[in-house]
Amino acid sequence: PDLYLVLAELYTDKARYMYQIKTMKNRGVPFDELDFANEKRPKQFAIETYQKLVEKFPNFRDRDKALFFMAHEYRELGQFEEMVQTYQKLTTQYPQSIYFAESLVIIGTYFFETKKDFDIALGFFKQVLNLKDSPFIPVARYKIGWIQINKGQFVDSLLSFEGILTKDKNIDYDKLPDIYKKTDVRRDAITAIAWPYSEIAPNALKKMGEGREDAIEYFKRLSNEKITYQKALSRLGRRLSIKQRYVTSTKVYFELLKMTKNLELRI
Repeated sequence: PDLYLVLAELYTDKARYMYQIKTMKNRGVPFDELDFANEKRPKQFAIETYQKLVEKFPNFRDRDKALFFMAHEYRELGQFEEMVQTYQKLTTQYPQSIYFAESLVIIGTYFFETKKDFDIALGFFKQVLNLKDSPFIPVARYKIGWIQINKGQFVDSLLSFEGILTKDKNIDYDKLPDIYKKTDVRRDAITAIAWPYSEIAPNALKKMGEGREDAIEYFKRLSNEKITYQKALSRLGRRLSIKQRYVTSTKVYFELLKMTKNLELRI
């Protein structure tokens, strides 16, 4: 089984190199105009190899890893039904796997962003929230916040984004795979709060307590650095203007004026 695993990984590496070579040889050609039929073949061989491993060695210690990477290859090839089935096989058979939480996030993201089935997506993301100290909890909570915006549940959305900065503040983000570290989910959460915040009436914000009705102090408390605070206020100012809450938006813009010396931003 170890040799099957290595062979599948080699097929995957081969496909990646072939993609890179074709792209380099065709610089200037739009990516979607290139024919990658030959480059996809090693990926299909990788899937077939993972499949052999999964079927022949049901007790293999890294069988969950084989399922996870087989699902990834299905995803790369755009075979999403097979992708979902394989991730679900992993989550059903290996609830203790290190790939369990990430598989749930990927399935949830597919139903949220591709299928637009918010309720099914919520079910997968909420399973992640039930895990203890998983680094994927903030990622799932962030996705839930956006689903709630799409469903018009603005109070719930605000509390979901808040939870990333309060409930999840002690979670170790260094344990996330590198692909999830390209953006900081905490910084994204602060700027995302601007949307539901602008949709909630001032009286409702006051009833929620903890000084949420004071936009300046609220965002200052949640932000852990000046740049994040500026970005959050900038988005909030635009959102409040769209909602015609001009008094609050003016206060936000005055706060931004105090903070920056950049002439273009000040204008």
